[in-house]
Amino acid sequence: MNEGKKLTMQMALFFLVVFVLLGTIVIKEKQNILFLPKIENSIMNYISDNYNELNLNKENVTEKNNTFTMKVTNPTNKNHYFYITYSNKNITDTYKADYLEGKTLLTHLSNKLEKDIENKTKKKYKVSFDNTLNNYSDKVKELLLKEDINTLKVYTIEKEIATSWNKDIIVNKITDTMTTLEKENFTPKNYTITITNIDDITESVRIYNLKSTLINNDTLTIIINDIISNNNTSILKENKITYEYLN
Repeated sequence: MNEGKKLTMQMALFFLVVFVLLGTIVIKEKQNILFLPKIENSIMNYISDNYNELNLNKENVTEKNNTFTMKVTNPTNKNHYFYITYSNKNITDTYKADYLEGKTLLTHLSNKLEKDIENKTKKKYKVSFDNTLNNYSDKVKELLLKEDINTLKVYTIEKEIATSWNKDIIVNKITDTMTTLEKENFTPKNYTITITNIDDITESVRIYNLKSTLINNDTLTIIINDIISNNNTSILKENKITYEYLN
C-alpha cells in the first residue's frame, strides 16, 4: 500500500472516530432531555412521599455529568434550602444537614454577621452558632428565618488578641472588645477569646464561654488571673468557663 492510500485510510478512520464520538455526545444530550420530564416527576414524587408536610419552593432541575439536581428552598428565606439529587436511578437529598439542622441558613447568617461586624468596627471576627436550627424554639427559628438576629443571643463571637501577658492589660483588651461590639448592637450569647503573648507567641490560650456580664465587676479579672496562672479554680466552673493552652 502506497503512502497516499495509507494516509487516506488513516484520515477516514480518524473522521469516523470523531463522528461516532460526536454522535454519542449528541445522543446522550438528547437522551437526557427526553428523560428529564420522567426524572422531574420522580423527584416530585419523592418530595410528596417524604416532605409533603413542608411548604417548599422548587427550582428547575439541573443536570451535570448525568446527575440531576433540584434545589428546594424555604418560602420565607431563600438561604434556607437543601438539594435533591437523582443519579443512576437513585434519589438522595441533603435535607437533614442543610434544612432540618439549618446548615445553609446558619452559614449564611454567620457570614452576614461577620460582614456587618467588620463594616461597623473595621475589624474581623468569626461568628458561629451554638446550636442546630432544629434545637431552637419555634419563635427563635422564626426570627432566624426573617434574619432578625440583632436581639438574639444565640451565637458566639470569636476573636484573637495579641497582647502583653498581664492580667490587667488582657482584661482591658477583652472589655474593649465586648463594649465595642455591644455598642454596635451585636449581642452574642458568649465569646471565645484567644490570647497570645506578644513577647512569646508560643504562649497562647483559648478561653471559651466568656460573657459580657463579667465586665461589670471584678469577676473577669479574677478569671483571667486564674487562667494565665493555669489554675482551674471554682470560679471558672461556676461561670462555666473552660480554656486550653495552645502550641
